[in-house]
Amino acid sequence: ALLSTATNYSIFEFLDLKITGEPTIKVQRGWDRVGLLSDGAITSGLPCGSFNLDALDRLALITVNDSITLGPELSFASTRTSVPTLSKNSALTLYARGSTGDLFFGSAVNFADRSLELVAERNVHVSSHIPANSTSDPVTRVVPDINILAGHQFVFEPNVRISSACV
Repeated sequence: ALLSTATNYSIFEFLDLKITGEPTIKVQRGWDRVGLLSDGAITSGLPCGSFNLDALDRLALITVNDSITLGPELSFASTRTSVPTLSKNSALTLYARGSTGDLFFGSAVNFADRSLELVAERNVHVSSHIPANSTSDPVTRVVPDINILAGHQFVFEPNVRISSACV
């Protein structure tokens, strides 16, 4: 159900959200910022596929009081080349809120000039490579390619590599 457009986002609320197919969002005369808000957990499962963010300015996956667990069966891609500014938020934001809000991120990311934000009120666990390589000059960028914030601790798998011009 569409929750609100007061924040310049089209926000859709779910009891629990499980992404099991290749997501497609088409924007026609509406907000190009979409929020998927789940009262419970957000997870991914087979067969899944690639979530192409080119049609969107921003996508936010947010839990009210639960975890986000996205595995390697889901990937995020964007070929859009627009330099983020201070007035623009991340192209993809994952925010696990609440006392059980952990973020387990194992999805592949392939962005051009888009940014990624991983936020959890408890722990952030990253188990995939994150190549968010900007084509713009990192000296003139005002927003990092990757922003990770954990209320308690970061957990990175030993083989994880984050490559970025601006972190």
